[in-house]
Amino acid sequence: MLRKVRKSSRLTQDAVAKSIGISRCYVIKIEKGQAEHVSLNIILNYLNACNVKWTDFFVELKRTLDKINYGKIISEIGLNKATGLTEKQKKKIDRDISYYLMRISGQKGKAKPYSEQEKYKAVVEFGKYRIKIEPIEDEIQKKLGELNVPIAHNLAYKDFGLECYKALKKN
Repeated sequence: MLRKVRKSSRLTQDAVAKSIGISRCYVIKIEKGQAEHVSLNIILNYLNACNVKWTDFFVELKRTLDKINYGKIISEIGLNKATGLTEKQKKKIDRDISYYLMRISGQKGKAKPYSEQEKYKAVVEFGKYRIKIEPIEDEIQKKLGELNVPIAHNLAYKDFGLECYKALKKN
């Protein structure tokens, strides 16, 4: 949502970064939701740099979150009850689900033409898929690590994980 605010203010990531005294890389991480422990002060400075009232931003954020009950999605997916997953895997799955929800809501990239009910169903199905495939992807990453294959050189491991999942699903 911050990216949307910045773009509507017609500012570059560099401009916002310089304005609030952080790196462009950090701005990118914040906009992608990949920055950990982002202070409220940084968010408020970001909004000020974009000439956006923070109250308007948080009202709009709440409105967006109220459209689809994220807690209900997580409950329906069964992420909290998923057995055999580490807390790290659950956090990664939760992040993936959140990112997917933002993508199909138009907050990241182009929105797919889904109704709210279709979005809800798509996010639940995606979450269930991520729960099933995460352990397979972790095993593949471990094997690649044991073989000293840098992940950066083998970006196809997720595609391979998907193929493994499809093969296991058939059996």
